[in-house]
Amino acid sequence: MENEYREELITSYRYHFSQNSNSRLKSTLLENNYSISDAYILLGFPDESEEHYLVLISAEFILSVVIETLLDNIPPVIEYITLKEYKHGLSRSMQVQLLVAQSLVNNKT
Repeated sequence: MENEYREELITSYRYHFSQNSNSRLKSTLLENNYSISDAYILLGFPDESEEHYLVLISAEFILSVVIETLLDNIPPVIEYITLKEYKHGLSRSMQVQLLVAQSLVNNKT
């Protein structure tokens, strides 16, 4: 399970945050002065009109990001979530995913 999460986290990181990426999430985080060098997407899903993400930033906190995809004039909604708040009621598998993401950040430094 840990290896699967590690692969998913690295793949999504490369897709969204590589130098050549045109990801809306990358643009949103950079425009709002968040570092993407240690950002890992814990959850991401698009629906018909929005993209929703939960992003671990520097192993310190989570951002909930909602990006409108149909209308460019609607600003993204970014909500700060402490790790304590995020962990509350978190399933075992999501706890493992969080620990794997945190280890990826810690291994970069």
